[in-house]
Amino acid sequence: MIGIFHQACGDIGDVAVTAKLDPASLADQAFQALIANHYGQYDKLIQVLAPALGQTGLEHLKQRMIELSNRLVKKPRENDRAKTGWASSGAIYADEIADRSRVSTVRLALQEIADALGDVDAFIEQYEEATRTMPRIAAEVAGRLLSAGRVEEAWQTIEATEHRRSGSNRDWPDFGWQDVRIDVLEALGRAVDAQAARWDCFERSLSATHLRAYLKRLPDFDDVQAEKRALDHVESSRN
Repeated sequence: MIGIFHQACGDIGDVAVTAKLDPASLADQAFQALIANHYGQYDKLIQVLAPALGQTGLEHLKQRMIELSNRLVKKPRENDRAKTGWASSGAIYADEIADRSRVSTVRLALQEIADALGDVDAFIEQYEEATRTMPRIAAEVAGRLLSAGRVEEAWQTIEATEHRRSGSNRDWPDFGWQDVRIDVLEALGRAVDAQAARWDCFERSLSATHLRAYLKRLPDFDDVQAEKRALDHVESSRN
């Protein structure tokens, strides 16, 4: 069923553009939908509505989300708190789940609004500094910095990830992080290092995608030798 709702959500964007609704009113409707997005039915709503919202509507929706994040939440008395389950740390309370949902809704919405407005810094601000060192998050941030032409900052973000410091980067490749790193290396003019990273991904995982990308960038005739080296590696691999 959720696929039907996602398709309808996608169609809303075209309808909104055709209807030429007031951006602020449309933003208010989007806000109400997003805070009731309990099943993910309105995922990507901001993305599909962005053309109809325009900057005015997006800024209005952003302000409403900021107001929601700043709203004081009254915690119920201990005896009035409803338990919804148990975890290793103890009871799980309904008010805690509701508050986490509110925080998550605001963060995701502000990130999507930042993307729609092309505001890289606003996107980054939604992550705490320590969180930005996680490979997946670092890849998201670095990819946006790269698209904005901020190549050196993208490289610093990529190189600051936790698994770089822990020395565990010889494990199975984190392809999301690796692919962004390769793109940044290319943007820095470090083609040799980018090729080495592609080959490293292939060696560690037998990734055909990275091998093809590696071979494609070799001069004529060199690719034949590289293919043989790759096949020899496959034959001796335990993977």
